[in-house]
Amino acid sequence: MTKITYTFGKRIELTVSGHAGAADANGTDLCCAAASMLSFTLMQTIKDMPLRDKKICYADGYAHIGFKNTVGSLGAAAVVRAILTGFRLLKEEYPDNVGIERCDS
Repeated sequence: MTKITYTFGKRIELTVSGHAGAADANGTDLCCAAASMLSFTLMQTIKDMPLRDKKICYADGYAHIGFKNTVGSLGAAAVVRAILTGFRLLKEEYPDNVGIERCDS
């Protein structure tokens, strides 16, 4: 299962972990491919933006994007919300393979 966790607080953080497992053969999982594309799009967009305290990590089956939530990061916050919309649509199509959790305190 691919799990997406996110936080909107003093920092905006989004983590994607795990493999969807929606297909029997490696390389044919459309759910995993969609989750990867959403993750890569967010990572590159945030990388290209002038944000404070950026953190971007990537490994097989894992992506983490974070930055300080300031007035200057409103555009980046909107991008994160748009990407989350994509993940929610993916969860609707693959409810057994995608989980989303907000972790704000």
